[in-house]
Amino acid sequence: MFKSSILAATAVVVAFSLPVDAQDSREVADLRTRAAAGDAPAQVALASMYMAGEGVPEDFVTASAWLRVAASSGIDEDQERTVRSMRKFVDSRLTPEQRADAERLAQKWQQGDADAQTKLGLERGRETEEVQDRSVGTVFRDCESCPELVVVSAGSFIMGSGGDDDEAKSRERPSRRVRLEAFALGRYEVTRGEYAAFVEETGHIPGSVGGKNDSLDGTCISGRRLGELHFAKQISASQSSVSELEKKVLEPTWRAPGFAQDDRHPVVCVSWDDAKAYAEWLSAKTGHDYRLPTEAEWEYSARAGTTTQRYWGDAASAQCQHANGWDKAYLRGLLGDIGDVSARIRVRLTLKILDAAAKCDDAFTFTAPVGSFAANQFGLSDMLGNAGEWVEDCWHDDYTHAPTDGSAWTSGEDCRSHVMRGGNWQDRDMRSASRAGLLVEWRADYLGFRVARTP
Repeated sequence: MFKSSILAATAVVVAFSLPVDAQDSREVADLRTRAAAGDAPAQVALASMYMAGEGVPEDFVTASAWLRVAASSGIDEDQERTVRSMRKFVDSRLTPEQRADAERLAQKWQQGDADAQTKLGLERGRETEEVQDRSVGTVFRDCESCPELVVVSAGSFIMGSGGDDDEAKSRERPSRRVRLEAFALGRYEVTRGEYAAFVEETGHIPGSVGGKNDSLDGTCISGRRLGELHFAKQISASQSSVSELEKKVLEPTWRAPGFAQDDRHPVVCVSWDDAKAYAEWLSAKTGHDYRLPTEAEWEYSARAGTTTQRYWGDAASAQCQHANGWDKAYLRGLLGDIGDVSARIRVRLTLKILDAAAKCDDAFTFTAPVGSFAANQFGLSDMLGNAGEWVEDCWHDDYTHAPTDGSAWTSGEDCRSHVMRGGNWQDRDMRSASRAGLLVEWRADYLGFRVARTP
């Protein structure tokens, strides 16, 4: 009801002939520039964005101030009626003190007061001051071997799964509105080439998994071999088949994950600690604050302004255009790969997983080079699929008492485990809200990361 009222009130902005995509987060920087130059349509558009909390934090005082500024920007009679209607709606939701604050803010801005410009968001806060004056959507990198980053706008969104998501899990609830400041996020998952530069420069040596292998080059779990082993035990396969699979489960490393990769593929077989070490290296190398994204930043970026289950919509059938996951290509490769185990396991696996694959073919059995699929609306690739992605937050079984300011949830339930987001090349649950918790030392052939940079 409340949202509908906002939309009804802001619909009149059409009278100013604004572009239809004016509320897209990529347009925020341009709108602010035009608003600062005295452009009334841009000022009204900013007001409507602050009213709805879309692309910028919800702030009715700032919205009211912008409408007051617009009213004195040389608008015609029809435009004045539009602004007056919007002001009536906004001011009805403010206390007398807040309305007075909005009036003072508008007057100070008109007088050229620098503090008023800051409060009206014209400096774009952290987004302008410390992301080197780059506008939202800008792609940049801080050094030749650094990952490409995309500037993501400040804004708010509903995090988690709503009641209308029939695929939702309890760990994705309760949903809540979260507000975030601007930041930069990796355009792609960190690649093998980028991670190799880090290892070469630092000599970083990841340990083995669980002490079950003498190698100190980051031995990890083969997800598909683990699945085969599980089914082999279920059907009481021969001991020789089980022993062979047990050996293969712990063979992969980030250098040799068990399938072909080049330097443009996402690095896998990295633990949370490995990912943190990489971010710390980037920080020391560039002088900027690199880190893992918070879970809220990750989901905000993955959704990219959408409210559907996936950033391309609700239909899983469109997966192969947008994400590398469990599909016909994965199934085809998997069934061919396990042919040397035993006919019995092969038949059982075929029956078990045939209907689980997405009914499309993305041509990649394992990881794909980053950027092989359509980017989302923020210009970010592989936010779903390809490699699962570590984030900063400790694991919690649900979102009860979770932060609402976009910060990482680093206290409470289980900080021996951290959150993985985004699904992966062998995952069936490809939704923006899906999440899992893994021990910090866990490495797997489906698990990687991307970095964030604090402005």
